[in-house]
Amino acid sequence: MSSKDYPNLTSNFKYQSNVLKNYFSDLKIVAEEVKELILEIEPNLK
Repeated sequence: MSSKDYPNLTSNFKYQSNVLKNYFSDLKIVAEEVKELILEIEPNLK
């Protein structure tokens, strides 16, 4: 998110919700990829 989004982030609840939803959606994808890599490296962790 860029600084030009600052007014929307501070005053628009729907915009804030959408930004957080996208952030956590991307974070979930990254966590799943990390999990796959860890299990690939050390399969005994299941």
